[in-house]
Amino acid sequence: MLYSVSGSVLATAKDARKAEKLIEEANKARALNDKVVSVENLKKSGMTEVEVMGYAASYNVCQFAKQTAQSEDVES
Repeated sequence: MLYSVSGSVLATAKDARKAEKLIEEANKARALNDKVVSVENLKKSGMTEVEVMGYAASYNVCQFAKQTAQSEDVES
């Protein structure tokens, strides 16, 4: 199971980092008031609807996979 969780993190990490960076840049430009990666904030930062759905999904999958990988239920 750990292998599949690690694969999920790797598969989504690039897009998740891009979403985080875009939110960070929007905060610096004062286009956003918070640093939460969300559909609404990604839209406000300038992404198209299609991009938002893909990047938001990747971010959420990556975060969930990280939490799962660190859980005691995951066997190596």
